[in-house]
Amino acid sequence: MRAILISLCLVLASGCATKLEKPKGDLLFSIRVTESAFGGIIEKKHGYFFYDDGQLITGYYLNRDIVIKTYVGDLQSSKLLRREIKKLSFVPFDFSIELDKAIETLVDHTKRGGSDIIQLGAFDGGEYEIRFIFENTDYTLRRWNPRPDIDFYSVYNPKISKLKTLLDLFASFCGKTKFDL
Repeated sequence: MRAILISLCLVLASGCATKLEKPKGDLLFSIRVTESAFGGIIEKKHGYFFYDDGQLITGYYLNRDIVIKTYVGDLQSSKLLRREIKKLSFVPFDFSIELDKAIETLVDHTKRGGSDIIQLGAFDGGEYEIRFIFENTDYTLRRWNPRPDIDFYSVYNPKISKLKTLLDLFASFCGKTKFDL
């Protein structure tokens, strides 16, 4: 009896961890870990990947090419996500340039009598690639630990704010408040 139960558990467990076959549709959005501070370059897909087949948007959380979780939108939620993306009117931008502008705005604010502000950030972690492909937009950002800068400076720069909103839209699609980056 134990042998049957153990073999059944092994069959069930092996069925849960599968490699991502060719997904239906085109890549719409991804947040991929490309390098780890302690593990080096990550060759396999590791992160969140969303595909749009024109009807449904499907997201996958992958850990080194293995599907850990799947997020399948129904027609209504997929349509709503597309509508919110379109309404956002995201335009590709150079993150470093916009970050410098945001820092200038923050410094000016502080010089004009604003309170001192302390930003916290991570100095290890990972390098991430954020990719967004929608209609005529094709945007890629590669940066180490981007979330603290995106969250902190979104208040001081409208382009960074739109990137934060884009991240939050996809996190919400997955039932999360935000992605850890």
